[in-house]
Amino acid sequence: MRTDPATLRDVVLDRNAVERALSNGCPPLDHVRFLALLNRETDALQEGFRLLADTPDRMEPLLVLAQVFQRQYRWSSE
Repeated sequence: MRTDPATLRDVVLDRNAVERALSNGCPPLDHVRFLALLNRETDALQEGFRLLADTPDRMEPLLVLAQVFQRQYRWSSE
């Protein structure tokens, strides 16, 4: 993964590796992050909100959800 200097968004360098991590099982918050990195923000938000409802410590899920929402924002080129 690297940060695109034009958009300041994280981009995946090895899509297959991220997809393997998703299919092989990874921690729930990483699962949400990986979905967002694969441009599956809607799925990431659904899973993130599900995690948020089921956890007593809401800080980290809220931060991850904020990152997903931020990824949805598209900067204008004006």
